Amino acid sequence: HCSGIMTFGPALYSITGSTDIQPSAFYADMFCNPYIYIGHGYCCDCDTFVVPVDAVESLYTTLKDPSSPPTNWRTRFFYKQLKVLANNKKDMPDMNPININLIEDRDAFDKILKDNMNSEAVSYDTETTGLDTFSDKVVCLTITWNGIDGYFIPWDSVSKRLLACNIDSCKHKITQNGKFDCKIMWNNGLPPYSCEPTDDTGQLAHAIHSDRPRGLKPLAYYYTYFGGYDNELDKFKKQTGVDDYSKIPYNILSKYAVMDAIATFRAYYAMVKQVHTIDKNFPNDKMPEWTLWRWYTDIMMPVYPDFIEMEYRGFWVDREEQHKGQKFLLDKRKELEKNMAKAWNVPETFEFGSSTELGKLFEKLGWPCVERGKAGYYNTSESCLVEWKRLGKPGIDDLSVYRTVGKFLHTFIATGGNDE
Repeated sequence: HCSGIMTFGPALYSITGSTDIQPSAFYADMFCNPYIYIGHGYCCDCDTFVVPVDAVESLYTTLKDPSSPPTNWRTRFFYKQLKVLANNKKDMPDMNPININLIEDRDAFDKILKDNMNSEAVSYDTETTGLDTFSDKVVCLTITWNGIDGYFIPWDSVSKRLLACNIDSCKHKITQNGKFDCKIMWNNGLPPYSCEPTDDTGQLAHAIHSDRPRGLKPLAYYYTYFGGYDNELDKFKKQTGVDDYSKIPYNILSKYAVMDAIATFRAYYAMVKQVHTIDKNFPNDKMPEWTLWRWYTDIMMPVYPDFIEMEYRGFWVDREEQHKGQKFLLDKRKELEKNMAKAWNVPETFEFGSSTELGKLFEKLGWPCVERGKAGYYNTSESCLVEWKRLGKPGIDDLSVYRTVGKFLHTFIATGGNDE
């Protein structure tokens, strides 16, 4: 075993066997740990820290002046990561071993639920036959009250009302994308509007770093020692062609499904610690009472159950107000297109929403290459825009707003007629 591993670019895949995390997820090193800890028995047996950096060709571009080697922000990040690799004081994740329990007897699980009433915290998850919360079925429930002992129970063996009583009695009800689990459980026998989460790791991860992947797979890498725990399950599904979880034997499925609840539990508490560290080291100068933790607890999570209920039962829309918002955004989009067309000397009909066309344009304009995509064109990701803005390139702010306006139009408002 070694004290640490540095991976360059896609070499990170050789450790994780997964594309769930990339070196870009570690750039915000002032707020987030710029490394992960890989244990054993999951993606590989490292038992050490992994410090990711970008590919070598991204760190050092072509030398124009041999006496002055060029550097960029990726190079600077690489130099910082070298110091991280050499630092022996990196934070270890919770290393407690876990216990996976397959419970198929209803009475046995009823006793477990009763024994864990009024717990400090509970984390719960489901495996289902599909992603349609109104037509698909719940296969099983996985649950933990301490992040160590996890339970797998076939949904048919769950006393729905007793489960609702247990979860609602706990102080912290922790989920990962709890919107999905609540809706599909309600539609499969759980009393509606019970078991609504007080905490959600996806929401907390968004509060910490909105540009980083926030699914449970990446969070398991960031905050636990069992990142890649479901790689074997993914391999089983590929080899057998089985995507329906109801067709996977319980003795196979339970080994990995329970880890969802445990990973959620541990990631949550690791992120809580991280948020408090951020609030301590980076206080809000203008409004010190508005900490990151308060934003999460007072704004994000109180409205989360409302969104779940709205998605489940629907909600009324004022069509007149919707059309006003639609017109405002469409006019704003036109204004931004005019600004960008003028800044880059292109017609207003240019495909500003196409990353490929933008990449070709920026290269034609002679802008420096920050990163190339797989197709060979300039990448125009958010991190690339940040670098071009730092270099003083025109139109970047307008492009960022343009993308936000487009997302609002296509996600919330719609761009079609009155009936869309």
